[in-house]
Amino acid sequence: MLLPDPSGILCVRLRAAYGTKGGLWVRLFLATPEHLCKGLDLFDGTGRCFRVLRFIFRPKGRLIMFFSGIEERSQAELLKGLSLYLPREHLPSLEEGAFYTYALVGCSVFSVTGNKIGRISNVANFGAGDLLEVEQESTATKREESRFFVPFQKAFVLAVDPEKQEIYVADDVVALFGPKANTCASPS
Repeated sequence: MLLPDPSGILCVRLRAAYGTKGGLWVRLFLATPEHLCKGLDLFDGTGRCFRVLRFIFRPKGRLIMFFSGIEERSQAELLKGLSLYLPREHLPSLEEGAFYTYALVGCSVFSVTGNKIGRISNVANFGAGDLLEVEQESTATKREESRFFVPFQKAFVLAVDPEKQEIYVADDVVALFGPKANTCASPS
């Protein structure tokens, strides 16, 4: 079975074999593990299906998972480092006005005065909160020179409309976070 949407949501990364019966320590990328249930199908990047048989929660948020067809430690060891994805249609419905951050990728970014700044190319989180990676609409020849991160905080991101694919940010966002924001003038 192929992954219905090749851009499913990263759910777990298989870290190491556990025990002798095919268990795997996993790193969970979901805010809560409630989406995981017996019989759930997860997919790797090639569309190969991994059906969840059971999982065990351990102290400190650690998780062990067992999958159909993985019955021995040697089989589990071959899967170390594999990322598994949850098809988007299996995500729960959200409350009015809420959205998944993946829905922001591709949104156009405008200043509050209506000037188009660029598009969201990624939503990253390096541990201190979500960052919107903005690819500026410019004539820059080097791609990295036209990208910058904006903290996903109310002070900077003023309005989000995933349906219209639009995000409005404070007027000074480019000056504060843009590619040239951290360059220093050379001494004269």
